[in-house]
Amino acid sequence: MKLWTPNQPLQNGRFIIQKVLGGGGFGITYSAIEQRTGKIVVLKTLNHIQQSQADMVKTTVIKV
Repeated sequence: MKLWTPNQPLQNGRFIIQKVLGGGGFGITYSAIEQRTGKIVVLKTLNHIQQSQADMVKTTVIKV
């Protein structure tokens, strides 16, 4: 898994990453802007260690 970087678009440009807010043993939290509304949102994802586990189902859920 590659870390998301500032100004990186996600979901066909719906969200633009602003910065990493924090991370821990399980995941990484990002600040992003929803392009359509201009709202600042928080996106959480599993870190690369968790995503590389053999029994992990790889999905991304963004709930606004």
